[in-house]
Amino acid sequence: MSATLNQGNDGVGQAVAAGRDATVNQNVQRNNPAVADVRAALRDFRDALYRLDAGENRDAGLRAADRIERALGNPADQRDTIEGAADTIGVMGRTVTVLAGAAVAVQEAVRALF
Repeated sequence: MSATLNQGNDGVGQAVAAGRDATVNQNVQRNNPAVADVRAALRDFRDALYRLDAGENRDAGLRAADRIERALGNPADQRDTIEGAADTIGVMGRTVTVLAGAAVAVQEAVRALF
């Protein structure tokens, strides 16, 4: 049995073996520097969230950050989820001053991912 592996732009390989196609996740989150940048921005955003009092803003921000984090396992298929959650974080940054810088960093990292 022979197989070829072609690396795509998004860090996901496409394997072709015995006439069948199979997508192979090649540890995208570890090998893709853009994913690492998003994760770093999310860490900073979460740190900023914890400076807020417990409540609705912090909970919403954590949920948005968690959605992005979960979707980073397969960013090409989860683009809408990632971008939607980044938009939520961006709105929070415009309305909650302490989150502004961290929120912008998340949005920029997500833009660079795609």
